[in-house]
Amino acid sequence: MSSHNPISIRALEIGYGAQGYSYMHRIDCHAQHGELIALVGRNGVGKSTLLRCIAGLQSPLGGQVLLHGSDVQTTDRARRAQLLSFIPADPARSTNTTVREFVTLSRYPRHGWFAPLDSDDQHEIDTAIHRVGLSHLAQRHLDHLSDGERQRAMIAFALAQDTPIVLMDEPTAFLDLPNKFEVVRLLRDMALSGKTIVFSTHDIPTAFSMADTIWLMLPDGLSVGAPEDLILSNTINRLMDGSHVAFDTASGHFIYAHEGIRRPIALNAPEGVLRTWTVHALERNGFTISTTPTPETPIITAIEPNQLTLQTNGKSLHFGSIHDLMLTLRQS
Repeated sequence: MSSHNPISIRALEIGYGAQGYSYMHRIDCHAQHGELIALVGRNGVGKSTLLRCIAGLQSPLGGQVLLHGSDVQTTDRARRAQLLSFIPADPARSTNTTVREFVTLSRYPRHGWFAPLDSDDQHEIDTAIHRVGLSHLAQRHLDHLSDGERQRAMIAFALAQDTPIVLMDEPTAFLDLPNKFEVVRLLRDMALSGKTIVFSTHDIPTAFSMADTIWLMLPDGLSVGAPEDLILSNTINRLMDGSHVAFDTASGHFIYAHEGIRRPIALNAPEGVLRTWTVHALERNGFTISTTPTPETPIITAIEPNQLTLQTNGKSLHFGSIHDLMLTLRQS
């Protein structure tokens, strides 16, 4: 194995167009063997452009990308296909190609287009299709699949290509919630096997729960660190500049910052699941938990399972669900 990092990015400037429009100047970072990296940033910041530059599909305006020590721009296409696989954001579409035929194409860079595939190749193809849950659709044409199924077929392509570097642009964009988590688990497993994985995503909670490293693209540069580092430094909140959303480091949740004064409310509840989600609902509805309530402050008493009492204006109201409690509070 090469002593070089799988990906090294040096003084990279990315952009496009005849006028040389630049997204970002001087990106310096690297990716290590077995590292799962989530590329995060707001729309239009240049995430797809950065991935395309790393893949050698777009020339940078300046600087360079090295793959195992070699400049990607001077590496021939056959060699690049052995070093990395790239899954774009748009799922593959083809009228006359089955899932298995599509995934089979991933093996030819290893042997050449006219060399026959052997039993090991066939095994890799079948295993990749099975791992993304498409074995029952292996003979179905791509244009007869849903967007989510086509996306999984493209991930199977990357698995079967079996390159040391895998780049994915929004691999979970078309997937429902269970498949979204399953795909990220697959990426986690690929990284654990020694591959370097870089994937862009808008799904920040999933990225922060699964990735080893975050590449956070901001208008003034790239911030790199473990998810926990970016949270503790409050860098993550720069993603929310100009919005009413903020990341609460205490709870680990994104919260909506209500305009105006948040209404105080007292909560009498033991630590546990019911208290956690009652607080969540109250904050979502513009309340703040008061530690110094006044006689006029409404009081909620919450007892498992879902026994909720609201004391306000000299009355005690009882509820069997958080939903009903919130309806009453919103009307008060």
